[in-house]
Amino acid sequence: MKFANDDFVADKNYYRAVLSRPERIREFVSRKASVQNTLITAYDLMKNEYSSAFTSAITMENLFVK
Repeated sequence: MKFANDDFVADKNYYRAVLSRPERIREFVSRKASVQNTLITAYDLMKNEYSSAFTSAITMENLFVK
């Protein structure tokens, strides 16, 4: 989860960190398991060249749909 006061913008350093996480997680879960980078944020994910690091984004709007 990531807290931001506005739409979240991924930069090059955050992009690299996010891409390295699945490999670290695989040390603890089965290789058969699917690992996806999902951003959970109160606002939204700004699209840029680094936003592709996330498979999906869940926003407050998604969580509180009637």
